[in-house]
Amino acid sequence: MTKSIRIRLLPNQEQEQLLWKHTNASRFIWNWGLSYQEKLFKIGEKHLSGYSLKKVLTQLKKKKKIING
Repeated sequence: MTKSIRIRLLPNQEQEQLLWKHTNASRFIWNWGLSYQEKLFKIGEKHLSGYSLKKVLTQLKKKKKIING
């Protein structure tokens, strides 16, 4: 048997903006990972694990920080 609990959030305006910011960042990363995997598939490369994708993302973030920094 699965039990569920419903909760209701009542954030103020600042908290709501922060929630949306995190939601959009999460969606962006998911879409980036999906796109990256599709590109690898099209060129015949093997599927990357979640850990490997995380390593690639970390490298990109460091590279971008150097460019923008």
